[in-house]
Amino acid sequence: GINAEYMGTIAWATTIELDGKLSQDYFDKALCAGKRPSLMDEFDYVTYGRVYKVDTQPKQSKIVVYISYGGLLQKLVGGPGDLKGFKLDAMVYCLVRKV
Repeated sequence: GINAEYMGTIAWATTIELDGKLSQDYFDKALCAGKRPSLMDEFDYVTYGRVYKVDTQPKQSKIVVYISYGGLLQKLVGGPGDLKGFKLDAMVYCLVRKV
């Protein structure tokens, strides 16, 4: 889990494009070079991965979402309203900013 003393923001997005369009299927060097603005400019760390499992537990009113960022694995646990946007095989960005 996250240390209780952690102060920051963690967000998930299906695109890092400021206009909301889905990101390209290829790596765009202009994003990292700062030549084209994106959500990455607002965060300290960004990684890209795939939702590989969604476990719905209706009796417990809970959803568990598993995401792989090329070997870095993430498990999110929450209510149906909190995690309803995560779909199996969806590609997502995890964006982290320290306060």
